[in-house]
Amino acid sequence: TVTEFSYDGRDEVTGAGWRFGLVTDFAGASFGGDYEYRKHRIDATHLSIISPSQTLYVKGAWGIASGTDFPSHQLFHLGGISNLRGYDYNEFDGKNLFFFSLEYAVWVSEELATIYFLDGGQTWYGTSGFDNEEMKYDIGIGFRLDAPGAGDIRIDVARPTTTEEADIKTILRIETEF
Repeated sequence: TVTEFSYDGRDEVTGAGWRFGLVTDFAGASFGGDYEYRKHRIDATHLSIISPSQTLYVKGAWGIASGTDFPSHQLFHLGGISNLRGYDYNEFDGKNLFFFSLEYAVWVSEELATIYFLDGGQTWYGTSGFDNEEMKYDIGIGFRLDAPGAGDIRIDVARPTTTEEADIKTILRIETEF
C-alpha cells in the first residue's frame, strides 16, 4: 500500500517557494504482497530568487526502510542524472537515504543560465544511522538553455570531491513540455 502526500507552495509565475512530498509504502502478507517491509521518503525543494538574474535552488531527501524481506528493487539509490551527478548512475544503494543539492544560477540572458552546484548524500543499510565519514560529495557547473518549442536543454559537468582518482561526468538533459 502506497500513500502519498504533497504540498506545493511555489509561486505560479516565478516558481519561487517550497514544495514538499512524503511517500510511505507498506507491504506484507496483510496487504497481499510477497514482501514484508516499510519504506518512507520525504523530499523538499526550495527556489529563492536572489535578484532578477540570480536564483538559489535547494533540494533534499531523507528516507528510511525496514523489513524482514526487503526487495532489492525497492532500495534507495544515489548517483547519476538527478543526484550525485559526479558518480555513476545508481552507484550507491541502501535501505536508508540522506541527500541534498544546492544550485546557484546566474542568468546571462533570458534564455541562458550558468549553474554552479554541490551535491551530497549517502545510502546505508542497517540501523547504525547516518555517518558523516561516508558522505559522498560532488561539485560541478551546468548550462541551461530555454529553447522555445524544444523545452529546456541542460548540460552538467560534475566531479566527485571525495576521491582523487575520479572521472568527470557530463550529463545532457532535454526536458520538453507537451
